[in-house]
Amino acid sequence: WMLDRLRALYRLPENWDVASMAQSGARKLLAKTPVQDPRLLALFDNLLKTTAQPHIRTRDRRGSAPKAFAAVRAVQIMNATNWQTYVQRRDEIANECRTLNVGHDPLHWQQNWNGEVASMFIKDAMRAHVTEPLLSEANEMWLLHGTSPAAAEGITTEDFDMTRANPMGLFGGGVYFGESISKADEYVEGVVEGGQELFPLLLCRVCLGNVYYCDSRTPDKAGLLDRCLRKQWHSVLGDRLKTSGTFREFIVYDNFQAFPAYIIYYTRQY
Repeated sequence: WMLDRLRALYRLPENWDVASMAQSGARKLLAKTPVQDPRLLALFDNLLKTTAQPHIRTRDRRGSAPKAFAAVRAVQIMNATNWQTYVQRRDEIANECRTLNVGHDPLHWQQNWNGEVASMFIKDAMRAHVTEPLLSEANEMWLLHGTSPAAAEGITTEDFDMTRANPMGLFGGGVYFGESISKADEYVEGVVEGGQELFPLLLCRVCLGNVYYCDSRTPDKAGLLDRCLRKQWHSVLGDRLKTSGTFREFIVYDNFQAFPAYIIYYTRQY
């Protein structure tokens, strides 16, 4: 009954292993479980291969751009505290979006925000592995965040640290996400395991809510932050695909709007 109470208290998804999360001596309700299902690993591999855009290069790319990527292993993140704050904020945003009559269907994305989110092609297949469906009314998306091995561990244990958000970033001090592995890969650091170098990618649920579309070549950083923290918007879509022929970026300025659900470790092919 205690596990059932914890599940209800934190609003945990049905398929989360609460017993492993509540191991005696653990500081918090948290488990990081290797993904064993070959179908899910194959889906992650397809995500990397489908969203790769090796012909696009930005100033953030160091060295040569990989031509392809392959998922090697993955870890599911079950973090009760982060999940609880995420779904609470997501529900608040969904209610605000209903009041504002915010668009969220594919046609709205095509007509207003330069196309659907490329990484969302996995949405239907993910339903077989995730019991808590995405909340489309809140523009909840599967998005990518590249990072270092140490940061991947820290983010999934604690949360995205807004004090580390770079105020000099193109769209200000937020948490940045991509729809293409080629963009996320610009920010990763590798670790050698079993003689091969692996790179960590966070596959995150991100609540974009009322999206502010920015196609300015010189974004007003302070203005974007103000819109999302004090006005009716919840996130920014920075359309560098339109302005520079590179990638769209998705930025939130509140860490409660993102939940890192998996760490995907992958290799690069040149």
